[in-house]
Amino acid sequence: MRTSLTNVIRKDSALVLLLSWTAGSMDAISYITAHVLPANMTGNTVLLGLGLGFGHLAEATKSAVALCGYILGVALGVLLVDRHYHLQAEMKRAITSAVAAEAAALFVFSIVSWNLQILGRSAVVVLVVLAGVAMGIQSAAVRKLNLPGVVTTYITGTITSLTSGFARGEFANRMEGELCTKLIERKEIGRVA
Repeated sequence: MRTSLTNVIRKDSALVLLLSWTAGSMDAISYITAHVLPANMTGNTVLLGLGLGFGHLAEATKSAVALCGYILGVALGVLLVDRHYHLQAEMKRAITSAVAAEAAALFVFSIVSWNLQILGRSAVVVLVVLAGVAMGIQSAAVRKLNLPGVVTTYITGTITSLTSGFARGEFANRMEGELCTKLIERKEIGRVA
C-alpha cells in the first residue's frame, strides 16, 4: 500500500514539475515575443496597469487579451476536467484530457510562432490568446489535482477560482438562491408591515 502511494506522489510531482517548467517557458517566450505573461496573471495584471497608466494602449491591449485567453482556458479546462471527473478513479482521464488540450494549444502556438515572419506581427495576438488558453487549461487541471503545497500567486489563483466557479455554474446557483431568499424576506416584511 505504501509503495503505491509513494508512486502516485512521485508521478504527481513529476507532472507538476513538467507543468511548472511549461508555464515558466511560456512566460519567457511570450514576454520576449509580446511582452505578456500568460501563466502569471499577477504579473500580467501589473503589465496591464502599467500600460494603461502610461498610456501605452497597445501594450495594455495585449495584456488584456492574455487575461481573456487565460479566463477562456480556465473555463475550457474546468469543462474538460469535470466532464471526465465523476469518480476518483477517473481523475487520470480527466487530467489527461486537460493536458492534451493544453498540448494542442501549445502545438498551434509553436506553429504560429515558427511562421511569425510569414504571418506578420498581427499574428502576435493569436499567440497571446493561445498561450493564455493553454495556461488557463493547465491551471484548471493542476487545481483539480488538489495537491498539498501547490499554490499559485494571489491574483492568478483568484482568477482561476472565480472562472472555475462560473464555468461550473456555482455562482449562478448561489445568486439565484440568494435572490429567492431576498424576495421571500421582502414578501414576509411586506406582510408584517
